[in-house]
Amino acid sequence: MKDIRVTLPIVKQEGMPVRIRFGLDHFAWETAKGMVYYTFNKWLMASTIILTFALVYMIKHKPEEITRVYNLIHKDGKFSDASGKVHEVEFPIQSFSEMQNVEGKQGHEAKPTSAVRSSFMEEKHQLIYRYKTSFEVNRTEQLPIEALLQLNKEISALYLEKVLPTATKDTKILSFFSDNESIYKIETALMEQAKYHIPASIKLASAALATNYGQEVFNNNYFNIRDKENKNTERIATEYLTKEQVIKYKKFIISHEPVRAEPSLFACKIRQTFKEYYSPWASFRDHSLYLTKNRRFAPLFTLGNSYKKWAAKLGNPLKGGLGYSTDPNYKIAIVQIIEKFHLDLLDH
Repeated sequence: MKDIRVTLPIVKQEGMPVRIRFGLDHFAWETAKGMVYYTFNKWLMASTIILTFALVYMIKHKPEEITRVYNLIHKDGKFSDASGKVHEVEFPIQSFSEMQNVEGKQGHEAKPTSAVRSSFMEEKHQLIYRYKTSFEVNRTEQLPIEALLQLNKEISALYLEKVLPTATKDTKILSFFSDNESIYKIETALMEQAKYHIPASIKLASAALATNYGQEVFNNNYFNIRDKENKNTERIATEYLTKEQVIKYKKFIISHEPVRAEPSLFACKIRQTFKEYYSPWASFRDHSLYLTKNRRFAPLFTLGNSYKKWAAKLGNPLKGGLGYSTDPNYKIAIVQIIEKFHLDLLDH
């Protein structure tokens, strides 16, 4: 093999061009002062070249990281990026058509709680993953509104089919969560969760507790939110106040008595007015606005989707809460509802 000779452009020494030449086992540098000649082991050189090509190949063909999956487009059973390059991705998913007809329907046959939860979460994550990849988004709230609604419908149906029937046989409770005549409660809670980042479990448990599972709904108010303008009809409600508060609000209090378990609190019967809504959905939305627009509740939105932390912060200030409810047992009641009916499975 003949040497390769190259004259460097522009570079000159004492008016003379600088030339280089190299072969398989040598390299030469030629200037006006003479030539500098280097030799090297051809086997070492060959090994270096092979290793270099191998390194370049490995870099270009490194395994796909799972975090990159959400940036890929899934079509015809293949995953491709924005440039059209096809990527090999291993992930335990099925096609959309298969997901529409979930196999292994449970019906009313009870299964171990852990198995039910695992099965639901697996199918829920598969659904979410499918929608994210199909619409090329990283978070569910980035989905088009129609796609987000469809996703939440499927999650709601999955919960009502797989989870709720194993948690209770009480017709009142089953009706509260599944009766969609006035409002699709689970879907609405999931939509509000995506928009306002309030855990769906917290919203559903709060509504269940405030209305006795839908048995005591007045004027479509599912969260017993007060009307500060006092324009509506009064109702009697129980508030848990300190001695100082009893004195401060005595003109509104009908009766009060000390709470045995909490000597510093008094259970007070108070005349109060509550908001009226044109629809149940308006109540669910106003509940979201009430929490997000009131500065007092700003710390809630640093808690992520931890339903236990949310329940604690919504409770009585004497218990470390922010006063959404004055009931000293509010945290316990909310957590019991969430855990009994596995509502935390809806949070994400």
